[in-house]
Amino acid sequence: MFKISKLKYTLLLSTFYFLLSVTIVNGARIYFEPQETVVGTEGTFLVAVLLDSEADTINAISVSIDVSEEFTIKDTRDGDSIISLWVEKPSWNVNTRELKFSGLIPGGFFGTYAHLLTLELSTTGKVGEGTLSFNPEETIILRNSANAEKIAFDLQSITLPVILGKENIPVEIIDTDPPERFVPFIAQYKQTFEGNYVVVFSTQDKISGICCYFVAEAEKETSDYSSLAWKEAESPYTLNDQSLRSFIYIKAVDKEGNETIAIVSPQSTGLVYRMLVIASILIVMAVVLVSAVFYARKRPHGQNISQYNSIRGNDS
Repeated sequence: MFKISKLKYTLLLSTFYFLLSVTIVNGARIYFEPQETVVGTEGTFLVAVLLDSEADTINAISVSIDVSEEFTIKDTRDGDSIISLWVEKPSWNVNTRELKFSGLIPGGFFGTYAHLLTLELSTTGKVGEGTLSFNPEETIILRNSANAEKIAFDLQSITLPVILGKENIPVEIIDTDPPERFVPFIAQYKQTFEGNYVVVFSTQDKISGICCYFVAEAEKETSDYSSLAWKEAESPYTLNDQSLRSFIYIKAVDKEGNETIAIVSPQSTGLVYRMLVIASILIVMAVVLVSAVFYARKRPHGQNISQYNSIRGNDS
């Protein structure tokens, strides 16, 4: 019969609890998941940027990705991202070979296998191995708490072999749905935008992702959106008409060209109209009241008495 000494048993038990504790306290991680484990020099391929939050609830994240010279970024897709409010949209700097993005997750996220971004890459023609890695100094995760403290996390890079002449499997995205409906609002921040009125807007597209936004201001309401003078814009957008008498149109366009348009009615006109309606009602009530008092005072006193006697006579 196999026997184990008390000392060995204690050491094994301690090791077991140590490993268990390491597993439990292991923090969040950000990592890559490639479409293919071996890529070719022909066509593009996809790599997902994923997040596991482990025991923390996360409400903000900032990511910086270093891309080796074997790869180049062709496009980014955020349609399935858990980030709904972008502080910095994904931007690729070909000179520094860095891809950066940051954003907020209202209400926080808790779970595993959460999509942050999907990268569409191609090779630069070089064979060998290409690497995607995170810049630890510029990648930050904040906890969903009052203090929004930083969270300790792991960063996992990825290395993919590149084979000359191999054709990557194309991934076709079919998106015929417009971006989600949204409700813009007008705000004024005295500390920023020189105290001017701005329109704030944001929406999502769960398939291909949002490509861009356009804003137009018009004196009259119209359903012919093609006649509007659209300007590409980002939120918050400083309004040209600071009197707030114009109709404001915001168009969200996804990466397949589908559109959703939201309209903000004139704020100043609406307020003035409501004030005019209230004032008109008060004026009419005042006129009726004054007329009634004036008529009652002007009526002959004797006529009132005779009518009263006549009524009493009829009653008797």
